[in-house]
Amino acid sequence: MTTQDIAFTGSGQGARKGYFRTIFLILFSLVTIYPIFWLATVALKDNRQFVQNPLGLPLHPILESFRSLLTDPVMLHYGFNSILVTGVVVLGLLVFSSLAGYALARMEFPGQNAIFMIYLTSQWIPLVTLIIPLLVTVQLYKIYGTYASLILPYIASGLGLATFMMRGFFRSIPQELLDSARLDGCNELQAFYKVMLPQIQSGLAVVAIISFINTWNEYFIALTLVNRQEMYTLPVAISTLSSIYGTDWPRLGAAIFLSTLHTLMLYIFFTDVFVNSASRSAGFGGR
Repeated sequence: MTTQDIAFTGSGQGARKGYFRTIFLILFSLVTIYPIFWLATVALKDNRQFVQNPLGLPLHPILESFRSLLTDPVMLHYGFNSILVTGVVVLGLLVFSSLAGYALARMEFPGQNAIFMIYLTSQWIPLVTLIIPLLVTVQLYKIYGTYASLILPYIASGLGLATFMMRGFFRSIPQELLDSARLDGCNELQAFYKVMLPQIQSGLAVVAIISFINTWNEYFIALTLVNRQEMYTLPVAISTLSSIYGTDWPRLGAAIFLSTLHTLMLYIFFTDVFVNSASRSAGFGGR
C-alpha cells in the first residue's frame, strides 16, 4: 500500500467519523428541542384541539393561554415570589462564595484544607434527605412559611459548589498580580475587591447562572417549607394548575413554557461563557 493509499484511507475514516458525529448531534438536538417545541404547540391550542390531537400542530393557533397567564394577578404574584427568592439567593451565593473562594485559594490559615473538604462533602448530601431536620429548624426559629425559610436553605445547599468553582477561578489568576497589589499597599480586602474580583467576571457569571437555574426550578423544598398559598413560587404554583377534576392543558403548557423559556435563553446566549470558564473552574493554575 502506497503512502497516498494510506492517506486516502485515513481521510475516508475521518470523513465517516465526521458524518456520524454530525448525525449524532442532530439527533441529540432534536431530542432536546422537541419537548420545548411540543409545549409551545400545546400552549397555542385550546382544550378541544389538544384532546383531538395532543401531538400534532395547532390547526388554529391562539394566544389565549399566554394572555390569561400574563394578565392573571395571582400568577404574576407567584412570579414575583420566584424572582425575589431567586435574586436574593443568587446575590448571597455570589458574595459568600467569592469571599470563601478567595480565602481558600489565596490565603493561608490553620485548617484551610479541612474547611475546604467540609465545603466539598456538603455537596454529597442531597438537601431533600435533610428535609425533616430542616423543617424542625425553620419552625424552631419561627421562619416557617416565610421567604427566609426558602432563601437560607437554598444558599446553604448551593454554597459548597459555588465556593469550589470560585476557588478554581481565583487559583487561575497569576500569583504575581496579587503580590503586586500587596506591594502597592493593598490589604486583603482591597486586593480582593479591586484586583482579584474584576479578573473573574466570567466566573461570577457562571456561578450566577447555575445558582439561578437551580433555585428557580426547585420544587420539593418550596413545597415543604411554605404553608401559605400566597408564598408559592412558580414551580409549586404551576403544579396546582392540574387537578383530578380536570386540567386546562393549554394553560398548563403555556405556564411551563414561560417558566422554562428564560433558562433556555440563558444557555443560548451564555454558551461561550460556560465553555471559556470550564477549564478555569477546574482548580488549575496559580498556586
